[in-house]
Amino acid sequence: MTNLRNANLGATNIQKTRRNLDPMRSYDALPVELRRWLMDACLPWSPTSSLRIWRKALTTGASPSEVIAKLGKIENAMLARDPTSISTTSRPTVRTG
Repeated sequence: MTNLRNANLGATNIQKTRRNLDPMRSYDALPVELRRWLMDACLPWSPTSSLRIWRKALTTGASPSEVIAKLGKIENAMLARDPTSISTTSRPTVRTG
């Protein structure tokens, strides 16, 4: 029998990690702009990693829209690094702002 918990991860070479936190509670606590971006993200971002990038960028003086653009660039770089996750011919354009 297939383990349904791992059935929705897709084909990727990016390392998977286990989390001890409740991902839904962590997601609900994210800023609204970040949650909106995560809803359209191509990759399954964890609330912890996305919030870490969000906070770090804000402390350097970036606006929320600049942080969203930065997240889009990071995601594009990750997609380029792992071509098995999404075909390059059918990959949607990741919005950066």
